Amino acid sequence: MKSIISSRLSAIILVAIICAAGISAYAAVSSIPPAAPIAQAQAASAANATATAIPIDIQVTATPAVAPATDYTLPDQALAEASKQYLVGDLWIRTELYFGTSKPHGQVSDKDFEGFVDSIVTPRFPDGLTLLTGYGQFRNSKGVIEQEKSHVLVLLYPPDDREANGEIEEIRDTYKRRFEQESVLRVDSFAQVSF
Repeated sequence: MKSIISSRLSAIILVAIICAAGISAYAAVSSIPPAAPIAQAQAASAANATATAIPIDIQVTATPAVAPATDYTLPDQALAEASKQYLVGDLWIRTELYFGTSKPHGQVSDKDFEGFVDSIVTPRFPDGLTLLTGYGQFRNSKGVIEQEKSHVLVLLYPPDDREANGEIEEIRDTYKRRFEQESVLRVDSFAQVSF
């Protein structure tokens, strides 16, 4: 009787270890903490280490652990309702412009950049803007890596602003000419905006 219980317990432990391995693989993609099931299986295994096990025929089919499916399409009405619950504001365009400060003969000073923003950027976007200062690098047209202080301009504007694209291109062109720049990086994306 003791050996039958021991073999059943061994089979349960084996299944628990296999399940724990599956949970560990699943946890890697879903952030479920796997420690508790593994610790329980190890404790049960240690408690029965002295028992005599009888070989039994167990067939285990391994299936890969897969994260729950989240890539599905909702009907238009349900999607609209869901977006009202979770998204606040309106869909706008976000443009980031990256201005380098290294010139062939010197640097663009903070005072020069502030004057540029006051005279060129603000008249085109008087409702608001954000300026960030950073440090970056890029490979220039001669293949040399340039490291420099940079300024990032963030603009938010509604998609129906028909003049925004032309105004942004004027800002880029003026900066390149005035400060002898090869380029001004532009990044466009959409943002959910609420004031």
